[in-house]
Amino acid sequence: MRQNEDKKRRDLFCILSARGYPPEEAIRRAGFPFEGDWTRQAAELLMLAAVRRRIAKYCRELSFCAPAVLARAGLERLALGGVEEAGSLLREDGALPEGAPLLHVSEIKQGKGVLEVKFFDRLRALTALAELGDGGAAGANALLEALNQSARQQEPGEVDG
Repeated sequence: MRQNEDKKRRDLFCILSARGYPPEEAIRRAGFPFEGDWTRQAAELLMLAAVRRRIAKYCRELSFCAPAVLARAGLERLALGGVEEAGSLLREDGALPEGAPLLHVSEIKQGKGVLEVKFFDRLRALTALAELGDGGAAGANALLEALNQSARQQEPGEVDG
């Protein structure tokens, strides 16, 4: 059973890597148990020729490695991805932790004991995604109008979901 779980994790790691996730994030999202260092664990997997071949195969078969597709995948992750990792940026001493997940971060300012973190605008990423679609600017305007209507219908303080 353990061997089957490892194979599933390895396959998921390869798919996530082909989709453009950094190896450290791909290994974590694939469900591998933490063994002290995500970077080392990912590197050990990437040293395996079979893993590299499988990633290349997924890139070819799924066409996920074309620059336009990778850009769209990045926008999707910015617009729709979770930001739960952002909590790991908070430390008592105000220092930036080594290997911190910075995908959603647009700017970091570090002062004396203070860490200021600015995130990418999810609405702008959604707009860019809509413009990439068939609708162009008209599609983006329709998306923004739908979001505005949804926000107006929601009661103040109410959380959707």
